[in-house]
Amino acid sequence: MSTPLQMSCPAAQTLPLNSTCSATLPDYRSLANLSGGCGTVTVTQMPLPGTSVSQAGSMIVTIMASDQSGNMQSCTLTVNKLDVTPPSVTCFNGSVSFNGQSSIALDADALSDASDNCGIQSISLSPTAIFATQVGQNVPVTVTVTDLSGNTASCISTVSVSGLPEGWSQTPNGVGCAGGNSNTYNPATGVWTATSTNCFYGPPFTQDASSFAQRTLCGDGSITVQVTSIVGGGWAGVVMRESSAPGSKKAQLLTNLGQYHRREFRTATNGQATPQQISSNGRHWLRIVRAGNQFTLYASSNGTSWFVVGGQNIVMSNCIEMGLVATNQTANSAVTATFSNVSFTQPNPIAGGQSGIQPTLGQVEFDVFPNPTSGELNLNLEQYIGRSVRIETYSLEGKLLQFAELDEVQHTLERLDLSRFQNGMYLVKVKSVGLPDVTRRIVKQ
Repeated sequence: MSTPLQMSCPAAQTLPLNSTCSATLPDYRSLANLSGGCGTVTVTQMPLPGTSVSQAGSMIVTIMASDQSGNMQSCTLTVNKLDVTPPSVTCFNGSVSFNGQSSIALDADALSDASDNCGIQSISLSPTAIFATQVGQNVPVTVTVTDLSGNTASCISTVSVSGLPEGWSQTPNGVGCAGGNSNTYNPATGVWTATSTNCFYGPPFTQDASSFAQRTLCGDGSITVQVTSIVGGGWAGVVMRESSAPGSKKAQLLTNLGQYHRREFRTATNGQATPQQISSNGRHWLRIVRAGNQFTLYASSNGTSWFVVGGQNIVMSNCIEMGLVATNQTANSAVTATFSNVSFTQPNPIAGGQSGIQPTLGQVEFDVFPNPTSGELNLNLEQYIGRSVRIETYSLEGKLLQFAELDEVQHTLERLDLSRFQNGMYLVKVKSVGLPDVTRRIVKQ
C-alpha cells in the first residue's frame, strides 16, 4: 500500500559567482526531502543543473517529483547569487597647477583605472579637491571603488601640486607682453622667477609691456619684494595698476640691480608714464604702499630700513591689481628675474576703503618677513590690533612645536624666533576668536 507523495525543499542556498560574474547552477535535487509515492519517483529541477547563471541577486529554483501513478509534487528554493570578487583598481599619479584658483576638483578617471566582474557602483576620492595652500606638496589621494554588491578596493595616487600661491595668477600675455610671459614659484625656497620675452615699451610710454604675476588689492595695502637677480639686461620690480590693460593707471618701481631704479606713474588711462631714473644706492628691496589715492614708493638695502623714493596721487578703483613685473631693456631680448621675500598687506580689504572696521570672516591676513629666514622673523599683525591671538608653529607633518598667546595685540609687528629648529619648512598659524585661522609657510635656511 503506497502513501501519498510528499516533498519539501531545502533552505535558501548561496552560489558564489566567478571572475566573469557567472556560475554553473548546481544539482539541488538531492537536497529535497521526499516521502511516499507509488513505485519509482522521478525528480527534476528547473532550471536544469549545469545551467549558466550570471549577475548577483536572487533566483528561484523549482524541484518537481512524480511517481508511477502520476502523482506530482513540487517545491521551490531561493538561490542567492553572490558577488564575492572585489573590484580591481590601479592608481596613477597626477598633477594640478594653480593659477588663481582657490581649489581644484580631482577627477577619478584621471587618477585611476577600475573594473569589476559584476559592475561598479561608485568611485570615490579622499580628498576630493586640492587647495592652493598645498602648492609645492605631493598630496596622497585615496581612490576607493565599490561594486554593485558592496565589495570595495582602494589604492593611493600621489598628486603633485604646482603653480602660483593662493590669490596669485598670471595671464598668457602679462601686461601687453605678446612675446612671452612666464611666472613660476618655488614653495621650498619662496623664490619667484619671472621671464619676459620681447616685452619692451618706449616713447610715448602710453602702453606697457611686461611680465606680470598679480593679485587683487581692495582698499589700502602694500607689496614688498627683494629683487635678487636679473639675467638678460632689463628691469624688475613691483607695481600697483588699475588693471592688466597696457594703458591702465599705475604706480611702478623697478630696478636693474645696477646703479638705477626706475619709477613710473600713469595718472590717466592711456596717458604718458615716462620712466624717471634715480640712483639705486644698492637698495634692491622694493615696496609700494597705497593709502587712499596716494601711492608711495620705498627702497631698502636690507628689508628693515626703508627710504621713500617717490610718490603720486592717482585716482584708481577701490579694487586694483598689484604684483611682480619684469620688462626688457631692448626690443628683442629675453629677461629672467628672480624675487624673494615677496609679501603683501591688505589691512582693510573692505569695499569702499573704509577705515576703523575690524576684519570680518574671510578677510583677515597677516604677513611674515623675512622669508626665508635664518631664525628670527616678523609677523605683521596689523589686522589683529586690539584682539587676542594665539600664534602656533607647526612642522610640515602637523606637529605643534611652539605657541604664544597675546591677550591684546598692541603693536603691528610681533617677533617670532625659529632659531632652535632645524633648517626646513614650517607652518605659522595665527588664531583669533571670530576670525578664520590663517596659515603661512616659512622657510628656515
